[in-house]
Amino acid sequence: MVIKTNKDTDYLYHRLSILLTQSGLSFLYLKGNKINKEKYFKIKASNKYSEETELIIAEELHQIKEATLDEVVLIYQNIDYNLIPNKLTEGVNSILHASKYNLSLQAEDDFSQDSSFNNQISVSFVPLININNLIFDRFGEFNHTHQTNLYLKAAETYKSAFSDCICFVNNHQVDIVIIKKQKLQLYNTFKISTEEDVIYYILYCLEINEINREAIETIIVNFSDQLKLKQINSLLEPYVKHISIKDFAKASSNPHLSNHKFLNELCV
Repeated sequence: MVIKTNKDTDYLYHRLSILLTQSGLSFLYLKGNKINKEKYFKIKASNKYSEETELIIAEELHQIKEATLDEVVLIYQNIDYNLIPNKLTEGVNSILHASKYNLSLQAEDDFSQDSSFNNQISVSFVPLININNLIFDRFGEFNHTHQTNLYLKAAETYKSAFSDCICFVNNHQVDIVIIKKQKLQLYNTFKISTEEDVIYYILYCLEINEINREAIETIIVNFSDQLKLKQINSLLEPYVKHISIKDFAKASSNPHLSNHKFLNELCV
């Protein structure tokens, strides 16, 4: 991460990063590239998700003096996103048409877009307007993005001249990216509960994309504290020749915060 400073002083940049998922909410308070404070809140009522989240964020923001922050970043993690080639995203109607099979969008909806993967792809998603308005009313302009965009940014750093399958593993979700000859072939999100689920979806994605399992490099990027990496590796070895594991679960005792810290490094 780059340390941002004022040009005329040695003042370190102060930033608040917020990760909002279906099951939890976390806050990272940063001074320069150092995390000064971290907080996690479990979301209890799934049927009142938006309201409960708004109350937690409002209470947290109320404790912050506006002048103490230089930047606020909000990261959404959910399955309500769509990937669209950039050439199909010129104009609102084009985005609506391209997203109609994945997102329930209307012309009046306030949806967001991130350009990703060497500007080849746009990540479209619907943010929570009440949450965005809450942060905007408190701090003015702020940045918001989707976890998918940041995972794609990370996947770019892993890609080789051949083929790669990058799997971002969380406790209840795996995001699978397949890159072939430096071009994005697939990005998809699956709900999981066991190590066998992870293996099934990896093999499924390789099969439908007709990927040679002998040639591909499969990279497991782990944030889960529930799934066993040794078991994932042993189950996958008979099917995939080249496997590497990057374990970020130890970055925090909380897997949500481990993922948040990883994503935070990509928000620069």
